[in-house]
Amino acid sequence: MSETPSFSLYGKTVVLIGGSGLLGRALVTALSGAGATLIVTSRDRARIEVIAEEEKMAGRLVHPEVTDLQSEAAILGLRDRVLKSHPRIDGVVLNAAAKGPMKRGWSSDLADWEQSMKVNATGVFAALRAFGDDMAAQGGGSVVAISSMQGQVGPNPWLYEGTNMGTAPDYFFHKAGMLNLTRYAATHYGQRKVRVNAVAPGGIYNRELL
Repeated sequence: MSETPSFSLYGKTVVLIGGSGLLGRALVTALSGAGATLIVTSRDRARIEVIAEEEKMAGRLVHPEVTDLQSEAAILGLRDRVLKSHPRIDGVVLNAAAKGPMKRGWSSDLADWEQSMKVNATGVFAALRAFGDDMAAQGGGSVVAISSMQGQVGPNPWLYEGTNMGTAPDYFFHKAGMLNLTRYAATHYGQRKVRVNAVAPGGIYNRELL
């Protein structure tokens, strides 16, 4: 992503849920570079603290938080800690995803599917509701859900020949569900001035997967 921000978030408090992955790391730089007071979450404390230090060295300040989307109590605790330190929450980016539960693809155990849904479906809904309700009560805000083009199309395994990437069915399921959940939430919160949108990126180059 460009180091030159194309918009300003100065004076805005933004929570990025899922900031330690490939796309998440780029979102950290983009949002903090645009001037947001940025709270970045991950399940990996060590990784998120490294990212915070990297941003500090670049002259940008982010606040790392460890959060587990499998726990509604953890999500509500995150929201309450942010509000304790900041007057309001202006935006939330839902980028977290549990990757890898269905390592054997279609033949994975049903328990692997259920484990994936705890974060990728139930956890996303819980986070959207927790922060959306707060923003609705305060009179406005913005939620951006990071979906995928794979929530809109079927798998094409030939695209991944020569890589160790797979086409796990849970990923297609929850990224498609995120799109319609976004439509529902946009209607639910719209009259209270909370915008809910989704972005569905295509492939992102990652040399580690080649």
